[in-house]
Amino acid sequence: MIGKIPKDRSWRSAKVMMGRVDQFLDSLINYDKEHIHPDIIRAIHPYLDNPEFDPEFISSKSSAAAGLCSWVINIILFYEVYCNVEPKRRALEAADAELAAAQEKEAAIKAKVRTLEATLQQLTAEFDRANNEKTECQQEAEHTNRTLVQANRLIHGLASEKVRWFQAVEFLRRNELTLAGDVLLTTAFVSYAGIFPKRYRTHLLHKAWIPFLNGISTKAVLLSESFDPISLLADAAQIATWNNEGLPADRMSIENAGILTTCERWPLLIDPQLQGLKWIKGHYGERLQITSLGLKGFQEVLERCLREGNVLLIENVYEELDSSLDPLMSRQFVKKGKAIKIDGKEVDLHPDFRLIIHSKLANPHFRPELQAQATLLNFTVTRDGLEEQLLAEVVRAERPDLENSRAELVKQENDFKIALKALEDDLLLRLSKAQGAFLADSQLVDSLEQTKATVRRPFLSPTECLQRLSRAVIGCLPEPSPVVAGCPLAPWLG
Repeated sequence: MIGKIPKDRSWRSAKVMMGRVDQFLDSLINYDKEHIHPDIIRAIHPYLDNPEFDPEFISSKSSAAAGLCSWVINIILFYEVYCNVEPKRRALEAADAELAAAQEKEAAIKAKVRTLEATLQQLTAEFDRANNEKTECQQEAEHTNRTLVQANRLIHGLASEKVRWFQAVEFLRRNELTLAGDVLLTTAFVSYAGIFPKRYRTHLLHKAWIPFLNGISTKAVLLSESFDPISLLADAAQIATWNNEGLPADRMSIENAGILTTCERWPLLIDPQLQGLKWIKGHYGERLQITSLGLKGFQEVLERCLREGNVLLIENVYEELDSSLDPLMSRQFVKKGKAIKIDGKEVDLHPDFRLIIHSKLANPHFRPELQAQATLLNFTVTRDGLEEQLLAEVVRAERPDLENSRAELVKQENDFKIALKALEDDLLLRLSKAQGAFLADSQLVDSLEQTKATVRRPFLSPTECLQRLSRAVIGCLPEPSPVVAGCPLAPWLG
């Protein structure tokens, strides 16, 4: 530690010391700034406290003196900082030494832990391997048991279906030769028979078309022995759905519904009793847009339905249609069927758009052009439908509880048909998509059992319900009953 303070600190003595330039510069450069004697600190403070001991002030007098002043100030500042940092540095060195010793000890412990962990991992791997082998054996045993159970259920479920499916396959094979003729006759029925009542439809089909095709000598067109166009137009589930939607259950109404849902030309309904209109509203639901010719906003409704693909019902038309509908009726499409011009305006055509025209006229006389452009459907109430409706009115008047029961039974039967068709379709779809070991598909077996349970569920047909309700009504009426005696259904009820 430097502690020597010169006794002579006059300017002359300072000049002598600074005269030895090399020695003076070396003393400044190599000054032991970390070990300054407290006497020197005390001796220098009067200078530091002097406001004129400022490098900026002194630089105006002498730049060299300003440099020495700055050096003195910085040396003192460094020493003061060093005095605060040095204990901390020593403490840091001691802590680093302790840390190194602790780390060395930790390394030894970690090496021992790694050895133990390696041993533990080896033992754990052996344990997991043994446990996995045990689990795989258990799972394989459980899978085998499940497969046996599924196989027994599937064999039991398909045993009774074998005969029915075999008969269905044989039926399809027999009809393979007659399919073309059946489709030809059905398309003719859809195109031309809709306008006729039941009697003329039967005559046209069984007295004209079928004998003509059977009379062809080449037998190029073969027909099924018991041909029925309804069998190709709809199945039992579709018919049940239509009945739930409000379609009368008589044959002519079912034929009309089949024609309406399959015809390519726009259907034109002759429906004075509005039975067809009621069914159409229930069948199409929210997709249906209803309007009338001459109604305000008719053009906007038509264009919106064309763009959005809704079903447009034009009701209460007369024998002539608006000329603005001619491009639509004659299907004058543009842009390869993607648009149509309505009143000179090109409107995009949605592929799901459908037009239905409805007339309440009982015996209209439409233009031949309109009859060629549309599929005419005669929804006039039939004798069978009238009988059922009158009987329902009699039952509703005398025994409303029986009428409600009848309606509920008919709806239940229709729901059963729909559910049965959906279950059978789902079952056949699963069987067709099954690949490999399909015994693992538990949903397939569950679907089969559910289908069989539904098939075995007993329910009455509408004819049986009608007969039972008729007998119940007749039995509950007094004798003689003026209601039955004066009712048009008296011959059938008796």
